[in-house]
Amino acid sequence: MAKKDDSSDYSSEFPRPESIVYNRMLADEKTRKKDLKRSKTYNKYFIIPLYKIGLLPLLGLGRFGLLLQRKGRKTGKKRTTPVGYYRRDGVIRIISGRGEKADWLKNIRANPNDVYVQVGFRKYHAKVEIVDDLSERQNFWRWFIKKHQNAAKSFVGWDPKRDNPETTDLSFLVENLPVVRLHRPTQ
Repeated sequence: MAKKDDSSDYSSEFPRPESIVYNRMLADEKTRKKDLKRSKTYNKYFIIPLYKIGLLPLLGLGRFGLLLQRKGRKTGKKRTTPVGYYRRDGVIRIISGRGEKADWLKNIRANPNDVYVQVGFRKYHAKVEIVDDLSERQNFWRWFIKKHQNAAKSFVGWDPKRDNPETTDLSFLVENLPVVRLHRPTQ
């Protein structure tokens, strides 16, 4: 029996359907709302409490996830969100999987001096730097895809067997998914 050629079904555009970013930005409105509600509920009742009491950092979650705390732009209240992070050249970088619509991103844009992070068991006031330079974002995405292929697979639908990080068009990701650097203050 001949193997089915599914190359006609293969899309070279990112994010691909069923990836995290696709479901958060490009899927139909019902899917986007369902994803947001599920994510907020999961974070509020599971991730944030278990991270704060030290269980998730103890289990190693601090190697790839952090708690981002900032001041709400409308209410002025303290807000906490778990986000995945990637360390490059000693600097933590986070990606907004919802693009500019992410509330945490809107909040840090409004109050950049009121941002705190908890990475594992370490908590500190962070200096925020939003990467606006598109060539720097392009370099980051190429690095991310090469270094974190499994995360890139679920996040944007990357296929290391078919996709080449040097030649693939990453323009949607570069233009629509902000990258934020979080610097630890020098002592």
